[in-house]
Amino acid sequence: MLAHTNQPEAAIPWYEKACGLWQKLSEDDPKVPHYRAALALCSSGMSVHLAGANQIPRAAESHERARQTVVKADRRTENL
Repeated sequence: MLAHTNQPEAAIPWYEKACGLWQKLSEDDPKVPHYRAALALCSSGMSVHLAGANQIPRAAESHERARQTVVKADRRTENL
């Protein structure tokens, strides 16, 4: 919802909290693919808001974290 307020910086703390929760869930139970998918989506969304707040280095880090989450998930499914 905050994405439509033209105040992307207001959404960043919420994304940080949500990503932290998804990270913990995915570490606590790595066999649940939904947790990793949600973490990747959360990190990707946060990168958009960081870029909108002109925090480009942090946006790039968040985008890379999302990408790495997907890459790791792909590697895990290759072994099934």
